[in-house]
Amino acid sequence: MPLSRQDYVALTRQLQAELAERDRELYEVLGQHVEPRQDSRRYLLDYLDALIKVLAERSAGAHGKVLNLINASIRTAQGGPVRGIRLLLSGSEQERYQLEHVDLASLPERGALIEALLILRNDLAQDGDETGGPQ
Repeated sequence: MPLSRQDYVALTRQLQAELAERDRELYEVLGQHVEPRQDSRRYLLDYLDALIKVLAERSAGAHGKVLNLINASIRTAQGGPVRGIRLLLSGSEQERYQLEHVDLASLPERGALIEALLILRNDLAQDGDETGGPQ
């Protein structure tokens, strides 16, 4: 049975409530970058797309890809591969996050969560494609 407009609204609200509780900063970032829409299905799909993108960028899984790209053209002073990346934060960022730096390898691994969100997103996209989607 296809989802109704109200179903999409309820799913979006539940997702946003969970996100606001667990990661307020990420919730606010998505709120600033995902444009509201009249089409509740399209809005949820856009929201999931943005969430997946940001989670992938903030996942330790991205660390390996970044290291591979760096090691394709850069070596350490001793000639070996780069084994880690540390981002030094500016003074204002240090105050805000209470951190001096971020080690990309120590980011949480969110691969399983990202995969689950991709499956949900694709299922929701197919639901609307088959039915014409609710507005």
